[in-house]
Amino acid sequence: MDNFFITEPVITDCTVDFSFTEQAVHFGSLTVDSTGTTSVPITANLPDYSGTSSYTVANIPPGTEIILTAPPIADRTFFSSWSGCDSTSHADRACTVSVKADATVTANYFNDLRKMLYYDESFYLAAYADIRDAVDRGQLPSGFEHYIHSGRFENRRPNALFDPHFYMARYPGIGQAIAGGMYPGTAFDHFVASGLWEGRIPSAVFES
Repeated sequence: MDNFFITEPVITDCTVDFSFTEQAVHFGSLTVDSTGTTSVPITANLPDYSGTSSYTVANIPPGTEIILTAPPIADRTFFSSWSGCDSTSHADRACTVSVKADATVTANYFNDLRKMLYYDESFYLAAYADIRDAVDRGQLPSGFEHYIHSGRFENRRPNALFDPHFYMARYPGIGQAIAGGMYPGTAFDHFVASGLWEGRIPSAVFES
């Protein structure tokens, strides 16, 4: 005959201690400033982050990506650039920032028309690497030398605010007159002489 053993479970009291470490969540903030003018209406891809400069939005979850857009003209001043952004689109006047802590971005405006009408050496060399390299190698004394003799006839941009290709596409009659030799100058010549005073738009920067 087989032997059977019945084992009773052993029940004892036990205590288990749990400890929890609370992980702090650090929210960020975004401050939007402006230079050259005040009270600039800024729109955002997330409406809660729109406002009028200067303004601050607090308690932003970390990693939130915000795209801000500035108007082309604010109180008779002209948009120039963004600063403090992770990336920018000059044509769209857009600033992208991913909030990780407290961030500050600035929309910059100017009211000096000379910036629109004059040649900008630093812009020209930054925009055209071939000219910058030629200047660095001593093949050209300056970017201005190239622009005067060649660049303006090649429809290169003299500054960040005037785009010959945009101008002639926006105003095809002017482009046709220049191409056909009926206007004795360049797109920039036309803008400086009459286009500005006729209210013509010099580049996509000023498109609303």
